[in-house]
Amino acid sequence: MNEEEKLKRITGLLEKGCTMLATHHDCGAPLFRCKGEIVCPICSSSSAKPDGRPVGETDAVVSRDADEIKALSRIRAGRKGASSSSAEPLQAPNQEHQDDNRRKPSPPNPESERLAQNSGESSRDSEFEITKQSVRMAVIFKLRHLALDIKEERDLSRLRSQLDCVDTALRVIRALDY
Repeated sequence: MNEEEKLKRITGLLEKGCTMLATHHDCGAPLFRCKGEIVCPICSSSSAKPDGRPVGETDAVVSRDADEIKALSRIRAGRKGASSSSAEPLQAPNQEHQDDNRRKPSPPNPESERLAQNSGESSRDSEFEITKQSVRMAVIFKLRHLALDIKEERDLSRLRSQLDCVDTALRVIRALDY
């Protein structure tokens, strides 16, 4: 699969509203959370499933390893750096959804509303940091590919264009670091 196809798949997931995670799959691609499942946009294949349906982008569900579970637990808990021993065990997305449907709404409480608002803000802050790291990793990933392309490039106009891209990417990384 060439770079253009990879970018189209990643763009497609972002357009569908999926969230890019800070963790990466073994293939080097950033992982996405789509409808409660963790997916890799690159490892999905165009082969058919046993029932004859083609495999789609969201069908390439990646199993959650320990690091991914910790990261997702931190996001859900709204805490940075929470250890896996103090975090609640991560439930399957379908199980969480069922649990949410069974819960009865409680009467409004001003104190709980204030706490929920503060929790939402810290959750947004941590999600922003994770997104920022994901963008940083994607830019670094692209820089590596540009470095390899520059090494082999013989056309001066393409080389100039690639060097402009490197310059822009480095500025983005500097901006993200502040």
